[in-house]
Amino acid sequence: MQAPIGHTRPLLQLTLALIKPDAVAHPLILQAIHQKILDNNFIILMHKYLKWGQEESRKFYAEHSGRFFYQRVVEFMASGPMRAYVLAHEDAVSRWRHLMGPTKVFRARYSAPESIRGNYGLTDTRNTTHGSDSTESAAREISFFFPEFKEQQWISTEEMSYRQGQYFYHSEKQVHLLSKHQKHSVQAQGS
Repeated sequence: MQAPIGHTRPLLQLTLALIKPDAVAHPLILQAIHQKILDNNFIILMHKYLKWGQEESRKFYAEHSGRFFYQRVVEFMASGPMRAYVLAHEDAVSRWRHLMGPTKVFRARYSAPESIRGNYGLTDTRNTTHGSDSTESAAREISFFFPEFKEQQWISTEEMSYRQGQYFYHSEKQVHLLSKHQKHSVQAQGS
């Protein structure tokens, strides 16, 4: 059966993926998580290493202020380098959350042993990864970590090219880039 004329693949959705200090501290675990992102066909639009102070950590987790785990998570997230990603995929938010597995590591080990947290999580705080829980959270969190990334501009100028598979993985930069021909076409549209 053929797809109807004009039928295209669903729009790509964006999510923030954060590799926490416990995983970044172990290069082999960090590489395994990066490979898992690739193996699950996420498009890596951007990534960077960063190190927070307690102030940035408090600001990011402000919605949890007053909860029993707040101070513990603030201190942990400021304890070492992290790696943040902007990922794209159909249903990126739910797919990344599924790949991470349950927040509670003991639950992840039993109910989702192949998940990232099931494989590499240590405790409920040191559970290797964070992911946005909704598209609204994703937009807010991506702008927190990547203020230079303009989501609406990406959607209007590049999303369709990525959705149509006109990209390649650049192994040195560890991101997906538009093919050269497509890049020139997108730049001409933006002029």
